Amino acid sequence: DVSRGVEAFLSGLPAASVYAALEGMKSAGMEPGDLGIMETLLDARSLFLTPNTTTVYGMMEIDVKDGPVVVVLPPNVLGPINDAFFRHVSDFGFVGPDEGKGGKYLFVHDTYDGDLPEGYFVVRMPTYRNVAFFRAVVQEGDLAGAVKGVKDVFRSYPLAMADNPPEQRFVNVSGVQF
Repeated sequence: DVSRGVEAFLSGLPAASVYAALEGMKSAGMEPGDLGIMETLLDARSLFLTPNTTTVYGMMEIDVKDGPVVVVLPPNVLGPINDAFFRHVSDFGFVGPDEGKGGKYLFVHDTYDGDLPEGYFVVRMPTYRNVAFFRAVVQEGDLAGAVKGVKDVFRSYPLAMADNPPEQRFVNVSGVQF
């Protein structure tokens, strides 16, 4: 019983961690599709496992329960996309399919059987709620330029709204304690 209890506890940690991150985003005023961006970097108040204080971070929930989600990514970023159990699904940026050039991603649930338009990096997700983080490269100390580079390009919206995407919401989460 003790061994099974320990196994259940340890097996649940990744899912509990993602759930806490997603709920933390909500507590900061974010909804799925919003981009939390550290416009003035991270500090000791932010509780993240491996961040640094010299990089602009972006974070978001990708929820595919109601259908495919488009994410338009700027160039010069790097980051993972994880499912609800913190399992790696894909990457953004330099080690992702866009190779650091940016581009359009289309996230769909594994069970989605609708048409998939061309021109997207298609990523199939095994869970509905997913978490994504990325780091934007700050070049020559230009923090404002890195933030602007993200905000000028980044978009996230349901595929059903691709012909008329809503205005992108950005939430500055620098200094926010999740």
